[in-house]
Amino acid sequence: MITALVLALPRLVAGLLMTGHGLQKLTGWFDGRGLEGTEAMLTALRVRPAGWWAIVLAVAETFGGALMALGLFEPLGQIAVIAVLMVAIALVHVPKGLWNHDGGYEFPLLLAVIAVATAVAPIGASVDAARGIALPGWIVALAVIGAIVGVGLALASREEPLHGGLPRGRGQAIEHVRYVRYVGMRRIGRIGR
Repeated sequence: MITALVLALPRLVAGLLMTGHGLQKLTGWFDGRGLEGTEAMLTALRVRPAGWWAIVLAVAETFGGALMALGLFEPLGQIAVIAVLMVAIALVHVPKGLWNHDGGYEFPLLLAVIAVATAVAPIGASVDAARGIALPGWIVALAVIGAIVGVGLALASREEPLHGGLPRGRGQAIEHVRYVRYVGMRRIGRIGR
């Protein structure tokens, strides 16, 4: 029993961290920005339509992370987590390099590797193991195909930046300024949590 719990720790911790990130985006809990702030972030990243992708991102992180942490309906949670992390790494972290202290992809890569490992070789204590749940292969295949399509659509929905990553056009410049103001207001506590 102890061995099963220890083997489940990486999946549990990574899943709970992803759930927390999702709740920050979905509800604003844990000093998060909520859906409004998530939409503003995606707008600044030039992902369109930002409102729709904000909901997809928040739901995938929250419920994918929860399923992963519980070891329930494996590997659906891991697939959602991997998809979200691949988009985050590509859009946000790669330009900043590897190391986390510079905003690089070190941390999301580690979470993605844990998700991949636990999806391919589900070991340790889990709800699935306790209840004898095993998803049919066709459901897992559909989930993988859906995740690949979702990642592709998310990356393709991004408008290309001009020189230096500045937003194009007056409307996008205004959206970028609103996001910067929003983040600044959150930092000094003028917008409620």
